[in-house]
Amino acid sequence: MDDEPSLLVDETFQVKGSETGDGVDLIPYPHYSSNRHIFLTSTDVLTILDPSPLVQERYNETIAKLSKK
Repeated sequence: MDDEPSLLVDETFQVKGSETGDGVDLIPYPHYSSNRHIFLTSTDVLTILDPSPLVQERYNETIAKLSKK
């Protein structure tokens, strides 16, 4: 079926702030939901980029904190 999701994006966050300094915040996404997984169809994906080192560091810190809960 064409409408079936073809991708699972795990541990999703919105990145806000500036990469210069400590101004990078990761906000749980989607908002107003405790789900940290998003199913997408291939038509929803425009591009996937590698995160900057600072964003990757913040993401790893955030995931480590959440796994301790």
